[in-house]
Amino acid sequence: MLSIPATSFAAFSASYMDIEGDVAGVVTEYSWGEGPWEFSAGVLFGSKDYSDCYGAVCSVVTIDPSAVVRTTYSPNETFFMRLSVLDFQATAGAAGYGRVFIETVSSTEAGVGFGFNMGKVSLAFDFFDDANTWSLAYNF
Repeated sequence: MLSIPATSFAAFSASYMDIEGDVAGVVTEYSWGEGPWEFSAGVLFGSKDYSDCYGAVCSVVTIDPSAVVRTTYSPNETFFMRLSVLDFQATAGAAGYGRVFIETVSSTEAGVGFGFNMGKVSLAFDFFDDANTWSLAYNF
């Protein structure tokens, strides 16, 4: 059983996360913490797919629901630093010349990031092993 001290807080947030400008998703997170430390767990749902065609061959990458876990340190009300782990799940497909290929891809990425709080809205930049992201969140 997880116990949360009475001096702690809990909150929900929803954010738009852009991954390298190619794919994007919506992240829903539940956060809890005490003092300057915050912990969160959530799910990334794909909202923007990547697709491209080269001649007669076309490819598509779709983000599947992926788990996100973070720990955040806020030295003040407007700035924060965080460590994130993203269990990235995606489906990639390609078709051309009478053939179709579909593959499910899984990758666990660890990253560091920083961001700024502006009231109930926050802007963050995260740097993972193989990708960089930016996100805009609304904190309920």
